[in-house]
Order: sequence, then C-alpha cells, then structure tokens
Amino acid sequence: MKNTPKAYLSKWKLFEIWLNDSQLDIQIKCLVKFGKEFYEPMVTFLNGYDPQPRIFIEHNKFDQLPPGHRAHQMPETVLRWIKDLKFIAENIHDFFIEELMEATKVLIKHMQMLFLIYMGLMFQHYDN
Repeated sequence: MKNTPKAYLSKWKLFEIWLNDSQLDIQIKCLVKFGKEFYEPMVTFLNGYDPQPRIFIEHNKFDQLPPGHRAHQMPETVLRWIKDLKFIAENIHDFFIEELMEATKVLIKHMQMLFLIYMGLMFQHYDN
C-alpha cells in the first residue's frame, strides 16, 4: 500500500462510498425500473420488425414500406407513450411503490441509528 498512488486510492474510496450510498442505490433502481417498463418497450418498438410494413396514403389505400418500419402503428403508439408518461407523472407513488417502500425502510434504519447515537451521547453526558 505504500507505493499505491493517492489518486488510485481516492478513486477506490469514492467507488466504495458510491456502492454504500443507499440514496443513490434507490435512485438507480428507479431509473432501471423506468427503463425496463417504459424506455425498453419504446426502443424495441422503434427498432422492431413488421412482417407487413405499410403506411396509409389516402382514400383507404396503403403503400408498402421497406422492411423494419412500423409507421402505420406510430400514431397510436406515440399516443399510448404519452398516456403512459402522464400516468407515471400523475401516479409516481404507485409506479415506484417498491422503491419508495425500500427508501422508507432505509430512512427508518437511519433514523433509528441517529436516535441510538443521540441516546448514547445523552447517557455519556449524564454519566459525567
């Protein structure tokens, strides 16, 4: 450890702090959930393949599209995405219920620790 550069050790200490940061952990879990439930399906749709690609032209006529495009589904899909985003914004507590429950448990543990530390300091003060 004597020859280890300080910058290297500093980066590892920062990484350890990052790994043990319960608030950051919950934030990352929220981002992952949003990614899995909203972003991933959106990207899958945009990159997906339609076996019969077509687009509405006019007068109830459709034209074929090059493979891999889903333009005919885009309007209703975009409306669904907007609806989903509005639902998440209006019901954020419901969407992230598991993550919020975990955050509550972590907060309670932290408060219990602070209370025990405070009580220990109070007893030390009265013992002296």
